[in-house]
Amino acid sequence: MMLVWIMFGIFFLCAFLGVPVAFSAGIASIVGLLIQGETLQGMVQLVYTSVDSYPLIAVPCFILAGSLMEKGGLAFRLTNFASSIVGNTYGGLALVAIIACAFFAALTGSGPATTAAIGSIMIPSMVKENYDPAYGGAVVACSGGLGVVIPPSIPLIIYGVVGEVSITQLFIAGFLPGILLAILMSITNHFVSRNMGYRSVGREVNLNNIIKSFKEAKWALLAPVIILGGIYSGIFTPTEASVVAILYSLLVGLCFYRQLTWKDIVEGMMTTSKLTGIAFILLFNTIMFGEILTVNQVPQNMAKWMLSFTDSWILLLLMIDALLLFLGMFLGVIAMIVLMVPILLPIILEFGLNPVHFGIIFVIACEIGFETPPVGATLYIAAPISGASIERISKFAIWLILAEVVGLILVSIFPQIALCLPDLLMPLITR
Repeated sequence: MMLVWIMFGIFFLCAFLGVPVAFSAGIASIVGLLIQGETLQGMVQLVYTSVDSYPLIAVPCFILAGSLMEKGGLAFRLTNFASSIVGNTYGGLALVAIIACAFFAALTGSGPATTAAIGSIMIPSMVKENYDPAYGGAVVACSGGLGVVIPPSIPLIIYGVVGEVSITQLFIAGFLPGILLAILMSITNHFVSRNMGYRSVGREVNLNNIIKSFKEAKWALLAPVIILGGIYSGIFTPTEASVVAILYSLLVGLCFYRQLTWKDIVEGMMTTSKLTGIAFILLFNTIMFGEILTVNQVPQNMAKWMLSFTDSWILLLLMIDALLLFLGMFLGVIAMIVLMVPILLPIILEFGLNPVHFGIIFVIACEIGFETPPVGATLYIAAPISGASIERISKFAIWLILAEVVGLILVSIFPQIALCLPDLLMPLITR
């Protein structure tokens, strides 16, 4: 057990000194292996076999698909369609941002990509209608995190690989909780905007405008139907769906909207290479860290402690929720999954809980972590777009984060919010 304390001490010391989380985990893991008398050759073999996984192919594919969809005009047309159906309600433009983020999340599976794509369109529009730039940034930063929950979701793919859980079931299970979070944020936005006096003038709902914007956005709206419909119907796997998403985004961007250029494609591939490299460096180092913890019986010992502390599964999940929300303020989503899933999943299984349900709870907590400093990824993307400081954006984001915490608690206490669709659809898919 002393080895574990030494590793955690090195990890947090490196992180405190400003060393990136991936390298902090890597340094701590190497020290742990050397103390155990292991060779670095064994470390290399462990890391290679851990990431030599077919489902992980979907990670770079969905990143590239999201980039192509953004550059190909899908995000812009989704936003226009959402704007046409909202009208002049309180917080109407902010509601448009939430709806557009939910749509775009169902295309890209990435919180940062959704924040960047929708934020570049909606934040300037909100500022023009006298919204506080910090509030505009908070809305997009929080609703952009829906890309973590609404399938296809890159974190759900990684959770499925690390926890050996069906990615198809995770994708199906994430749909209703993602919609629940969007609804809770929309309600919160209405009350905040009413209090602040944010209301569009002269933006009446017009059937002709709705029909026109729908026609312009029809190819963008068809994308989640094809991608998610193919997965839910069993036509293709989530990994195959990621390739379908790339082909569809190329087809729409080049042939239908004719907005995608070869330069955009090259830039999208370069961005994908960079983000995939970052993701896999995190995976390499944190998988090794988690494996050492498992070998040293950390998950098993923690499970025994929790079992002695409580036999209530609801209290257990609420304790885990609190732990994940705290860690999410400091760790990125991939690091959270690879470090904590090997520790927490055995405890969940010991209590007889469903690993699919736990996966949705886990990614919702990670999504909230996306929006909380000091490591709030979506906050740092929204800040330069809005021109507001992280501190001011965070003050407005608190209300939306509280709404998401309510959603997290509801999904934790009522498992069927996540499990009803898998229970309904999986028998049809596996026939």
